[in-house]
Amino acid sequence: MIINVTKNDIEKGIRSNSSECPIARAIKRRVKEKIGVTSDSAYIGYNRIELSETARLFIENYDCGKEVEPFKFILLYKIGEINGPK
Repeated sequence: MIINVTKNDIEKGIRSNSSECPIARAIKRRVKEKIGVTSDSAYIGYNRIELSETARLFIENYDCGKEVEPFKFILLYKIGEINGPK
């Protein structure tokens, strides 16, 4: 799925906050499950998805207070895919 991190996501995002950073905000527009983002992964429900190098670099720069720009990246996740306790 393509994730579009917008200027609004960047402006309203919260640094070092796994559920309110710009990438988490952008993912929330695409899925209904609980979202969390770390420095290298996105968690959607019980699924851990590795982030692209571009997304990881964005997080590093954003959390360090550096200027970042809107961007798009591919998140390898199918909507509706659930792997969790059965």
